[in-house]
Amino acid sequence: MFQQIDSLNSQHSYIEKQLDSLEAASQPRKDELDRLGELKKIISIEEKEIDKLIQGSKKLKEKALELQNNIENGGGE
Repeated sequence: MFQQIDSLNSQHSYIEKQLDSLEAASQPRKDELDRLGELKKIISIEEKEIDKLIQGSKKLKEKALELQNNIENGGGE
């Protein structure tokens, strides 16, 4: 009976140590968090640039459609 208790206590201690190790390993390091912050900034800048390009593309498509309509209508109204 006492051997079982000792064995269970040993297992409990071992599992607690494993848990501590796993918890420490699961926490992101400061350099990883810093890199994530940098990447978020880069992504934000790139998304803004993409939005500008999309808006520019829309304007070009509208201008092309307007020119096409003018050509089809013989340049006049």
